[in-house]
Amino acid sequence: MTGPTEVAPIIVTALFGRQDTAFFDAMRREHFPPERNQLDAHLTLFHHLPPSGLDELKHRLNQETRGIRAPQARVGGLMSLGRGVAYRIESPSSSASARASPTRSPAC
Repeated sequence: MTGPTEVAPIIVTALFGRQDTAFFDAMRREHFPPERNQLDAHLTLFHHLPPSGLDELKHRLNQETRGIRAPQARVGGLMSLGRGVAYRIESPSSSASARASPTRSPAC
């Protein structure tokens, strides 16, 4: 949790299609404690990036995704998050993109 003068870290998520969102939201409502269910279902791509990299991150994400259709993906299983469980999403086309992308973080 951040204080009044702290800037929250950046979390980058991807959007699901309408049917997938409905399915994952239903699963959250059924299996996730209501007091902790503060967000709709989401696919976290990057978690806890430094706020200082926001401008570069926006620029790079726009460059990398402009004109690109959403990749086909599937649920590849479950993964433990410590205090919960998440679906592991697999997409061969996004894996190839990730391997081709630079590994330098936006804050470097």
